[in-house]
Formats: sequence, structure tokens, C-alpha cells
Amino acid sequence: MIIITMTAFIIFIILKMSLVVFDYDDTLFPTTFMQHHQDLKKRDLQELDRMLVQLMRTIKLARHTIIIISNGSLNWILDSSSTFLPNFYKFIQSNNIRVISARDIYEQSQTPYENWKKFTMIGTCILPEYSAMQGLIGIGDSPIDQNAVRDTGIVLGKPFQFIKFEPEMSLEALTQTIAQSVGFFRGF
Repeated sequence: MIIITMTAFIIFIILKMSLVVFDYDDTLFPTTFMQHHQDLKKRDLQELDRMLVQLMRTIKLARHTIIIISNGSLNWILDSSSTFLPNFYKFIQSNNIRVISARDIYEQSQTPYENWKKFTMIGTCILPEYSAMQGLIGIGDSPIDQNAVRDTGIVLGKPFQFIKFEPEMSLEALTQTIAQSVGFFRGF
């Protein structure tokens, strides 16, 4: 289920050419659910795979730029998506969607875990290739994601909106939430 305020609709109308930053674990991939259901096969995730590609296409058609920033390792993200979400994996590869692991950047440092994503998001969003973006849209399931989007929006001085997914959803609930997100982005 998507938790969003009415102001989000107004902001989405304004925010064409925004940077859309996704979390990975429990937002795009049902990590927690998979940990409790280790007998799942690739075929069980086919509908999620299809809906994720549809969501990414819809966002790109709306002239937004997509980035995935995770506190998971890059190897985990690439291995899990290529194994269980092959069409999604192919889509992010063929569309040059940047996938960044905050863990790989900060794990060996003294930086607290809670700040990894925020520092990664700020450092990424200030790069010259993103300077034309008119706003920031973050999608995730945790307060860490929400704080990273808020703090990055403040640093950039650009409008921002966070779309909160329910944490630790079942595979079916995540697939339904992704489907709802497709409809939401189609409206803009």
C-alpha cells in the first residue's frame, strides 16, 4: 500500500523532470518476505518483475530520471534482481539506470548506518548530470529513506516528496503496491 498525502499530487503536477530515487530492499525487491519464504522460485516473482518494468517505463515516459540507492551491497542487488527479476534487471541495464550501494561506500567508515543513504543521495544528486532536475521524488519503506529524501531536498533547495511503502510487505502486497504506483505515475 502506498502512503501519500494530497500535497504529493500537487507536487507531482509541478515536478516534471524530477529525479526519482528508489530504495531496493522491501521497496523493489521483497527481501524480508524472501527471507521467510526461501522456497520461492523465479516464476513466483514473474508478476512483480512485469510490474516493475511497467513502473520504470512509465516513470521514464514522464521524463523523470531514475536512480536506485540501497543500503544493500551492489552484488546483492545485481544478483537478486538478475536471478529473480530478470526483465527488471535487463531494463535497468539497458536503460542505464544508476544503481548505487551506500553500504559499499560507507561500510568501512565510521559513518553511522543511518546516514549512509542520506550521504550517498546528497553526493549523487549534486552531480552535474542531475542539475537540470526540477525536484526529487523518493520511494522507500523506512524512516532512513524518508530522512534521506528530506535532507537531500533541503540541501538541493528543490521541491521534494517522499512516497512511503509499507515495510516488509508480502510478495502479493508489494506487487499490488507497484501496480498502484504505475497508475499513480501514469496520472502525471
